[in-house]
Amino acid sequence: MIEVENTHNWGSGALYSAAALQEVARAARRHGLPLHLDGARIWNASAATGARIADLAAGADSVMVCYSKGLGAPVGSAVAGTKAFIQEARGARKMFGGAMRQAGILAAGALHGIRNHLERLREDHARAKRLARALSETEGLSLDPGEIETNILIAEVVRHPERLHDFVRAVASQGVLVAPFGGPGRFRAVTHLDVDDAGIARAIDAVRDAARSVLLR
Repeated sequence: MIEVENTHNWGSGALYSAAALQEVARAARRHGLPLHLDGARIWNASAATGARIADLAAGADSVMVCYSKGLGAPVGSAVAGTKAFIQEARGARKMFGGAMRQAGILAAGALHGIRNHLERLREDHARAKRLARALSETEGLSLDPGEIETNILIAEVVRHPERLHDFVRAVASQGVLVAPFGGPGRFRAVTHLDVDDAGIARAIDAVRDAARSVLLR
């Protein structure tokens, strides 16, 4: 099987275009392999590129989407594929304890997200870029703001990377959460429904204060 994640978490929310995904799909067909699309953030890919969800998913044999990330639902994911695939997936879900009966309230949250939060994803992307620019200008940190396409950014502590966890704790002490991620000195930040412009300003101040107190002393 070939699996593609769009947007790509480890790539700072990098995008696959619809054309690139079609190239992957053709390669999968040539080798007789199914293609699964991890579309947990496919809504962000659509918002950033202007491509329809249907076009981004067209070449995949199965697709997963998540309602509880950019769309702000409290919980919920869905999978799409052939009838036989869905029947098998339901069996696997039940085997691992994932089945629910009274799930209507969860579905309502997912529907609300689809109906009300798709357009505002661009705001998350703009705020992530604003945060990325600020981090790139902060002494002790490294980040290329030009690489940020959606709502995820991965930065690196380059001054005393061994102090990463102290840095993360110092940021958290000001009510802002970032997470160690993907290697020595690296951390991740994500913008979402609950982070407004004031929240970004607060995050910038918290990161700069932590850099001064932890990395530059």
